[in-house]
Amino acid sequence: MSRKTFSVATFTTRVNHVLATDTGLPAEARQTLMTQLEAILHETGNYNGFAYLDARELPKGVTPGINDYETLRLETHADIMSAADMFKNTDRTRVKYF
Repeated sequence: MSRKTFSVATFTTRVNHVLATDTGLPAEARQTLMTQLEAILHETGNYNGFAYLDARELPKGVTPGINDYETLRLETHADIMSAADMFKNTDRTRVKYF
């Protein structure tokens, strides 16, 4: 008989790993994983939010989900960043779920 349950925590860890490290999948595939994980987390009462990953949390060369505030501040010499600045040239699929 096949097993009818699985570990939501293990699935979350696996999806988080792919979202942070995979460079072979297109963004659409990562978005599909995000959608499925969010549905599972909500349906099981385990959704605790997510955070965008910045360049410090990703392999070198991977486009971040959010720009690092300190790096932007140094590059632009501005003390206040707009949301547009924080998400300029980013990949919205580079996130981690809690």
